[in-house]
Formats: sequence, structure tokens, C-alpha cells
Amino acid sequence: MENREKNSYSIHEVAKKYNLNTWTIRFWANHINLLKPRQNQKGDILFAPEDVHKIGLISHLTNVEGVALQDVGRYIF
Repeated sequence: MENREKNSYSIHEVAKKYNLNTWTIRFWANHINLLKPRQNQKGDILFAPEDVHKIGLISHLTNVEGVALQDVGRYIF
């Protein structure tokens, strides 16, 4: 069987992957126009693989590199 990447990830999966709080990811999703989460019929927040990658970059830039959240967009295209 082929190892395929999932097409969406829950906020809990993303939080666990990057050792972040779900409320941090929700804040970023609401305040950074780079992320485009969607909600399923149950209201769960889901992220596409591209958004998961961007969340990892945002986490690195803000927590390791010391980039201010409002400047993150300059580093992510």
C-alpha cells in the first residue's frame, strides 16, 4: 500500500506535532491571513497540509528566531 499524505489535519494533531496549544493555533488562524483552516459539519477545525507546514514555520520563526507575529508574513510566501 502506498504511503499517502492526509488531506486534512485536526487542530489537535497539529498542536501535538509542533508541541503547541490549540488556542495558540486558533489565535494564529484568526490573526494571520496566511492560514486558511476549514470546519467540517461537526465544527472541527481542519488544516490542509500546506497550512500544517506554515504553522511549523510560524512556530519556528516566532519561538526560535524571535520574529514578531505581525512580521511572519514577510518570511512565508
